[in-house]
Amino acid sequence: MGLYDVHWASYFLYWAPTRDGLDIEPVIPVGHISVAKNWQRWIWHYNPEMLFFYSKNINSIYHTELPVDSPFWLRDDDGNRVWAGDGHYYLNFTKPELQDLMIKEIVMAAESGFYDGVHFDSWRCCDLVGYYDYDTETQARTDILKGIREQVHPDFLIMVNTNRDRPESEHVPYLNGLHMETVWGFPPGHPDYPYAVPGIYQIERTLSWAIENLRQPIVNSFEGFGIAEQDFDSPDNIRWMRLFTTMSLTLDNGTVLYNKGKGHGHSHHWYDFWDADLGQPIGPKAQHYLVEGRHRYAGLYIREFTNGWAVYNRSGQPVKIELPDIGVSVATRKVCYNPYSHCARWGYLPPISPNECCC
Repeated sequence: MGLYDVHWASYFLYWAPTRDGLDIEPVIPVGHISVAKNWQRWIWHYNPEMLFFYSKNINSIYHTELPVDSPFWLRDDDGNRVWAGDGHYYLNFTKPELQDLMIKEIVMAAESGFYDGVHFDSWRCCDLVGYYDYDTETQARTDILKGIREQVHPDFLIMVNTNRDRPESEHVPYLNGLHMETVWGFPPGHPDYPYAVPGIYQIERTLSWAIENLRQPIVNSFEGFGIAEQDFDSPDNIRWMRLFTTMSLTLDNGTVLYNKGKGHGHSHHWYDFWDADLGQPIGPKAQHYLVEGRHRYAGLYIREFTNGWAVYNRSGQPVKIELPDIGVSVATRKVCYNPYSHCARWGYLPPISPNECCC
């Protein structure tokens, strides 16, 4: 059964520098811990095992959070702050003093006992080429991650948002997970909208790579983008929701969100498809389904759970799946069974030919 498993936010309890912006010591909590705790208890009604991540963007902050003359702003050749949009300006996080301030902020979040980890948004390198080079930016990000990891407790999780891309190799030893905002590959009206096959390949490769290479325990947040111009329950949205859900279940452990599309943030509909009681995974990840025991379709995966199977098919063609026992398709509600299974042998279901025993 689907549950809300991961939540990131810093709206109810976060840390900010004092107004002078020069001294790295005065970092103060904003908001009262009791408010945050009450909010957390309310969220836990959905899932008492939910993980809470402190959300942080090291690239930019709101224009009033530091004085205009602070040395921590990223500036152009004329000395002006670099506009980041929506009331934000970019930060020069290559400065060791600012890195120390950021590290202190995350360590305080970890020590509060309120958060299980930190979620770094907009982690892709290098969005600010032209202001600092690749090596400088990569090293600055590495220094921040290293400083955090050295000071927080071992179980504190670090997640970064890299969209479809892998993080830099220098960052991998510090990371427990990726937030993959897969984002559409093409705009509305394009013949390949919203996703084309090469983009799906890239998404799969990044997700599978994360499972094999990141620091344990691994917690990925995998997000497919809906088609905003259509109803959330349109046939297209239903198909894409099932694709991302089954991709996550067969290649990862199923922490997935399918949102309402661009312009809606992370807003989403709760689909009945997510209420299927699969139980716990007992089969290995990323296993290709073998048709008739020998033919392997590229892009066709199956994974066994205690209460059923998850099948992910982006092979480009419909394929019949034979199950070792009775089952019900969550997508179609069609009963699927094998005539040579225990149920069929003992007459619980009418005999059928082997060609009809599939979903």
